[in-house]
Amino acid sequence: MRWNYLISVLLVFAIFYFAASFFGTPRAVLLEPTEVDQALPFMAWTVWVYAITYVMLPLTFLLLRSVENLKKFTYAMVSAIILASGVFYWYPTLMKRPQIVDDGIAEGALKLLHMVDPPTNCFPSLHVAMMVLMAFYLHKESKGVGWFAWLLTLLVSVSTMTTKQHYFVDVLGGVVVASLSVIIAAKLVKCPSREAVT
Repeated sequence: MRWNYLISVLLVFAIFYFAASFFGTPRAVLLEPTEVDQALPFMAWTVWVYAITYVMLPLTFLLLRSVENLKKFTYAMVSAIILASGVFYWYPTLMKRPQIVDDGIAEGALKLLHMVDPPTNCFPSLHVAMMVLMAFYLHKESKGVGWFAWLLTLLVSVSTMTTKQHYFVDVLGGVVVASLSVIIAAKLVKCPSREAVT
């Protein structure tokens, strides 16, 4: 059951995220960096921190044991994707990425990321929203795992700015999207269950 939920989230992401990028790119508004963004240097090696999200997503589906939390997490993830994609479509944003001149492994990974992820869909940061949701629901089941996930969330949030994938305002927007998604998921999952997931 848990893997069906994961596949559903990935399908919703593929449809909504890239559709919003396709239709929004021609109308994208260029974002300007804040003082926070200007103070943070570009560090290509932090792409490995940024990539933690891709490991954490399936891991969270694996670690959540109760049906209630698994359902809420799934609904929250879908809600975050749809909410963020709605903003991407109605108010598409764009940011200037630094030119990558070095040929290291991290630089190569960042170039690959740039190939599959266009420089649009900046505000809000769906990357941050997803990490916040993972940490929130993991913390509900295990304080120890949860605090570690919150630490990773903080590191990943910073990495979205040091890889110049996002600006500080995008990070704040991602937190707002995650908060709204938690509320939506709580309303959608009507029947709490303490049954363990098989």
